[in-house]
Formats: sequence, C-alpha cells, structure tokens
Amino acid sequence: MGATHNITAPDENVVLDGRYQQIEVILKVAERCNLACSYCYYFFGGDESYKDRPPLMSLDTIVSTARFLRDGMLDLNIPTVKVVFHGGEPLLLKPSVFDAMCEAIREEFGTVANPRFHVQTNALLINDRWLEVLSKHQVNVCVSIDGEKALHDAYRYDRKGRPTFDKTIEKIRLLKERASEHPCLKPSVLMVLRAGYDYRDIFKFLVDDLGVSSVGVLLPDSSHEDGIPDGRPAEEYGDALWDLFEEWSRRPAVRFREGEKALAPFSKMIPGPFTGRVRNPVIIVQSDGFLSIDDSYIPAKSWRQSMPTTSVSDTTLRDWLSQPIFRNIEGAFASLPDGCRGCTWANMCGGGDLENRYSSERGLNNPSIYCNGLQTYYERVVRYLARNQYPLDDIMSVLDAEYVGLR
Repeated sequence: MGATHNITAPDENVVLDGRYQQIEVILKVAERCNLACSYCYYFFGGDESYKDRPPLMSLDTIVSTARFLRDGMLDLNIPTVKVVFHGGEPLLLKPSVFDAMCEAIREEFGTVANPRFHVQTNALLINDRWLEVLSKHQVNVCVSIDGEKALHDAYRYDRKGRPTFDKTIEKIRLLKERASEHPCLKPSVLMVLRAGYDYRDIFKFLVDDLGVSSVGVLLPDSSHEDGIPDGRPAEEYGDALWDLFEEWSRRPAVRFREGEKALAPFSKMIPGPFTGRVRNPVIIVQSDGFLSIDDSYIPAKSWRQSMPTTSVSDTTLRDWLSQPIFRNIEGAFASLPDGCRGCTWANMCGGGDLENRYSSERGLNNPSIYCNGLQTYYERVVRYLARNQYPLDDIMSVLDAEYVGLR
C-alpha cells in the first residue's frame, strides 16, 4: 500500500453512528478490460490514473479492505454490506482467485455481517468454472448489454474492434439455463441509453426473449462541458425512458430501477421490494487499495480531482465518510440546483445525476443536461398514475408546483 497523501481532516461534527443501513463497496478488482466500448467513462473519460495501478487486485488488498469495512461497520453500527466486484472486467481474474477473495471476505466479516456479493460483467469470459464459483458464493450477476444487435455492436466491441453481441447473448442464455439450479445466476442487465432507438422492442427482447430478471439503464456519462452525445435532443432520452417504463408497467415481476425511482415519491404505486431513495454511501476501492468516491463522477473532472486520497490501510471508515466531499455529495442530492427551483417535477427528479449536472463554472449547481428529457419522462409517469386511479390530491402533494394538466 502507498502512504496516505492529500487526505483532509475529517469533519468531527458529522454524526455517522447509526446513520446508514447499508454500505456499498465497489471493488475495482480488475483495472483493465477485454472490451473497448466507445463510451466507457472509466478508460476513455479523461482520467488515466488506472494506468498507474495494478491491473488486478491482490488477495492481500482484499483482506485489508474486508477488515477496513468490518471494523468500520462495527464502529458506525452499519448492519449490511453490498460488495460489488467491478472493473474494468472483473472476470479477468482467475476463477480460483475470485473464489479465494470471496472466502477471505466472509472469513474476515465472521458474524459481523453476511456480505451480499454482486458482479458487473460483460459476461464474455463466463464458463463452467466461473458458473461454479459464482453459484458457490451466491454472487448476483449483472451483465452489461446495450439492447439488440445493431445498437450493442455499434458501441460495445472488443479491443480488436470486433462486435460482441452474439457472444454476450450466448453467455446470458447460459446464465439463464443454470439459474434453475442457482437463482443468483438469473441475470440482470445494465444498459447505457442511446437516443433514437426503439426501447419498447429492446425491453421485450431482454425480458421476454432472454428472461432477464432486472433491467437497469444509465444516461450517458456527460457533463455540461461535454454536452449530450451525438448532439441529440434531450427529449429523445425522455422518450426512451418512458418506453421502458410503459413496458415494465405490464411486467410487475421484473425490476426496473429507473421506474422504481420515479415512483418512489408515490409509495402506494411501487411494485416489489423497492425501499425508496435512501442514499447510503458508496465507496470505491481501487486495485491498489486506495479509496475513491463513485467513479461515475469522472465527467465532473475538476471537482472529482479535488477528492482526498488515502488507502484502506491508512484510515478508518469513520474518517473516510467524514471527509467534506461526502457532505458535498449529500448536499448536492439534498438541495436543488438554482435552475430547478419551482420546477413542477423537482421532487421526482432532484436535479438529475450529479455527473450530468456538472460544469466547471458552476460546479454541481446546474440542472441535468438531460433536463428537458427528464421533464418529458416524469410528466408521462404522472399521467400514468392518474390513469391508474392514483389519488389526484396525493399526486399534487408530491409535485413542486400546480400541474394543470391533471385538473
């Protein structure tokens, strides 16, 4: 481990004891990838610090991380931990090493907590040995895929420029087949949205044809410095979200995270076990054991580069979560950008994802670059609630301003 540097004094006034119900740790167990997706924020987002870190995380770093988390959870009375194996591509590890990592994490936690394991993967390296290890440790598998063939292959290709859709589908079907014996293998999927595609057909394909259990989507990681990819109107992203929402509304057994988030203020309408917008902390552990804030903030370049730097061996979870940058993040989530005040949809939207709000001039004090699209989406969600007899007064109590469209 490297020595601590650039860490600031923790804010002693922050009350952390009992504050969080869960901590999510994203382990960058592989800081390399077998793909070269054109939109990848991690490798092509302007931060090349990954080149200075080990390609693969060591078992010693895993043990140090588990101890850091275990001691911190005991100290702060955090009852549960979600461990996400991430990258790059985490399956670049040998299955035997991944197996040993899971064993080590469980051993270090002992009776303190039962870690819930997840892996975010492009799935191309999955084979029988990987299926054995993943099922042994009850690792929930989420596969990165961007829809049907034309869309997926336009952005997700290997390092030689070859398309990956057919092999990805082959591996998803293999996971689905084995899920009858090991339910954790029933794949969920995560997509990066692209404007101009038919997401109704994409949702049907993923859920009805492939049988995935959960669909998650991400707006492209762009800030006000970058602009909307391909110069497409933001409204087209609202159209895509609504198409997914409407198809999801007909399949209540399927999870659709962005639909659940939109319905979170209207708790009577939320299907399944969604628990609302509790913002438990997310921490990143790089392959060298150094800590970071969520790397989805990479597009907010200068702001993210102001974060403190230290390793799991050189600090405590209490001191890390007491860093001012976490108050900055919580404050940005808890308060609206100036340009969002008085917006009808503010209580549903919250200003949008932080990376989409960033500009070098105003920091996070901007509406999302996808603002017009999000307004389109939330208006349609509210109309959906009204059509399904959700009490009009309850709808109006959630909206930030009178919406005459329902009167």
